Amino acid sequence: MRAAAFLDMDGTLLRGESQFSFLFWCWRRRLAPPVRSLCVLRQYANYLLGISRDRLGVRESGFALLKGLSSERLEKAAAEFCAGRLGRGLRRQAVSLVEAHRQRGHLTVLVTSACEAVARPVADKLRVDVLVATRLAAENGICTGTRVLPEPYGAGKRLLVEMFCLEHGVSPMQSYACGDHHSDAPLFEAIGHPVAVNPTRKLRGIAAARGWGVLDLDAAELPDLALPETRSQC
Repeated sequence: MRAAAFLDMDGTLLRGESQFSFLFWCWRRRLAPPVRSLCVLRQYANYLLGISRDRLGVRESGFALLKGLSSERLEKAAAEFCAGRLGRGLRRQAVSLVEAHRQRGHLTVLVTSACEAVARPVADKLRVDVLVATRLAAENGICTGTRVLPEPYGAGKRLLVEMFCLEHGVSPMQSYACGDHHSDAPLFEAIGHPVAVNPTRKLRGIAAARGWGVLDLDAAELPDLALPETRSQC
């Protein structure tokens, strides 16, 4: 069976939260309701500062701001947003990590909780094989402000990766997973080679307790830790 590299985007290959930045970008350009946007941006800020722990609630509120926007306009806005961000947003060794997996013959899969419109330019820039991102529901080409479930976040990310492995003949135990947040822990538990990339303090602690690898993608060179020897499937 083939091995894959399941790579998170925000905080892992990219610095910061792209979805938060995109919503702020939309607010400044009046693509989202101004008053409600300020409330949601405040929710996001409180979460990022550790004041709130309601990540799912923040995600629901954030995507709801896109209600009424046409799918075509959303994609154009996301492309414009990413054009100004990608050059400075990618971590120093992000491209090298993707290329290293590609050279090993691994299927490269970008798995992110960001919406598809925002994630697509990043996937194209990194030349990954597959993109698995949050899909926004739409009716007659207009965003409803809701998400298609399961979504690639927490337990949903693990479920989608497990489904992907079954559908594409990929061995989870021979595969790799990279992420920065403790919400990636459910996925890490299902993959043979989990690597905490520039992890949050909580994920760093979990990684230390469970013997998972830790990687700094802003290092001057890509460490060998990113690609440990493949473990045989049990």
